[in-house]
Amino acid sequence: MRYILAETVEDGFQMAAQPIAGRGNTPPYVPYPSFKTLIGELREHGVPSRIDRSVLRRFSGIIGSQLLTTLRFLGLIDDQNHPTERLVELVAASNTSEWGAKVVAVLQAEYAPLFGLDLGNATALHFNETFRKAFPGSADSVTQKSIAFFLGAAKDSGIVIRDRVLVGRKTRAANGSNPKRRRTPKSDDGAKANGASAGTAGQRKGGESDEALPLSLNLDPLLLQLLRRIPSQRERMAEGTASPLVQDIRGQRVGGLRQCGNAD
Repeated sequence: MRYILAETVEDGFQMAAQPIAGRGNTPPYVPYPSFKTLIGELREHGVPSRIDRSVLRRFSGIIGSQLLTTLRFLGLIDDQNHPTERLVELVAASNTSEWGAKVVAVLQAEYAPLFGLDLGNATALHFNETFRKAFPGSADSVTQKSIAFFLGAAKDSGIVIRDRVLVGRKTRAANGSNPKRRRTPKSDDGAKANGASAGTAGQRKGGESDEALPLSLNLDPLLLQLLRRIPSQRERMAEGTASPLVQDIRGQRVGGLRQCGNAD
């Protein structure tokens, strides 16, 4: 069964603006899926004589406290956390064709001002203004969560809510948290390109390093070829200390290079 909210409620704002004794005026702001999970557990294990932390142990401390506030606001428990007949009937209707009608009855009793709107035609701004006027005093973040709870319950019960009311609202995950954005890893193509460019500048054919050869000197090709056969500092570190003959040749090379540089 589906419902269209079109009936106007006279003095609805004044009715909702007055705190209900023992309950307070802050509407539920727990994630609606958590509320349904609780109802399902009560149906499976039975409605206890009192709703306390032992009944809510599968929920975190914050969610458990919010659930108690929700049950109290909706008239499902009394001031001593004892279940009311309304809770017993709601639990009995869980997963049956009567669920929608029972939820609508609870919403009509506790959210009377909102039933003065036709949610099938109301705008998001009109709905938000009506909600805030009916239930003032909460921080904006709490009000947004309260609106999300009502809209979740309304849709679950079969009340028609157009996309116009939902526009701009963030989608929430089943546990009530905002879905996390996946961070796209930064491309390292630029870093690879830069590394490849730097590596190419310091490499010769065959993977040998030119790091010890001054590029500014105009050396004889035969001498350059001879110098390239002498192990570099990196190669000596990898292969061990060079032989005395190699050290002597490298010493002569360095001296020759210095003379060429002074001649230039």
